[in-house]
Amino acid sequence: MKKSKFKLLLLFIGLVAIAGTTLSSCNDDDDQSQKEQISITDITTNIPCLLTSNDTVKIINSNEELQALCSNAPTLDFSNHSLLIVSGGVAGGVANVVGILYKMSNNYILSINVSLNETTINGDVWRKCYLTSEKINSNTIISLQVNSHQK
Repeated sequence: MKKSKFKLLLLFIGLVAIAGTTLSSCNDDDDQSQKEQISITDITTNIPCLLTSNDTVKIINSNEELQALCSNAPTLDFSNHSLLIVSGGVAGGVANVVGILYKMSNNYILSINVSLNETTINGDVWRKCYLTSEKINSNTIISLQVNSHQK
């Protein structure tokens, strides 16, 4: 009698584990289908502005805002675009920085991949300016995810 209850308990635990795995994989697929990559263009060399703090994303939606932050910046077309200025710091030297912008419902995630080199031991600061393919409301919060790895 105890053996059959034990087998029944094991069978129940196995079914719960399989159902949980199936449901979680369905949820991951749903999350991925709602995740949309937004095209961005790196125009860092055109914008000579520095942000005052690291690990920050600043959304600029007008030339007035841009000029207030950086008086010698060029004039940009903000009719259908926004400018994202982002900066950060890392423990080593920076070899390369690449950003990808994702939109999920009303949330944005800016994923930054920093390739490190061994030239700077004390740390380094990086900065990027991205022109977005769509207008982003100035009040929108963009989550910043920085991934650093050796080149």
